[in-house]
Amino acid sequence: LRMVELEGLTGHMEFNSKGQRSNYDLKILQYTKNGFREIGQWHVTNGLTMDKRYFSLNASDSLVNKTLIVTTILENPYLMLKANHQELEGNDQYEGFCVDMLKELAAILRFKYKIRLVADGVYGVPELNGTWTGMVGELISRKADLAVAGLTITAEREKVIDFSKPFM
Repeated sequence: LRMVELEGLTGHMEFNSKGQRSNYDLKILQYTKNGFREIGQWHVTNGLTMDKRYFSLNASDSLVNKTLIVTTILENPYLMLKANHQELEGNDQYEGFCVDMLKELAAILRFKYKIRLVADGVYGVPELNGTWTGMVGELISRKADLAVAGLTITAEREKVIDFSKPFM
């Protein structure tokens, strides 16, 4: 295979004296609901070239200065009311592991957040009519952007919402 040039199914193929592929382009494809589309190319001499029309922001960049509604539930040690919570407002009323984690995430990803206790006080189960209760229901109905709690990952819940990896 050394020093060979030929036309293959994917186009021109060339190998150098060491038998390594040389002088080639790689197409960078993005999978969409309509199939694949080319969003860039990589060439051995030119490097990476991305098509700006399809190049999206880093997911973390899209959160900068956004205010996320966080649904959660009171559960020691994840989320607790501070002893003096009646004297405080908003996020300042709460403490616990989830609050500490939210503060760190918000600092790293530069978003703001509003903690809201889940309206019905439950984690979330499916109803007979196909809707969900609790935090899961609030995520599905877009009343909340994020749930931060000791929410158990179940097969049923994974069908309707995305989970991060467990933190404990």
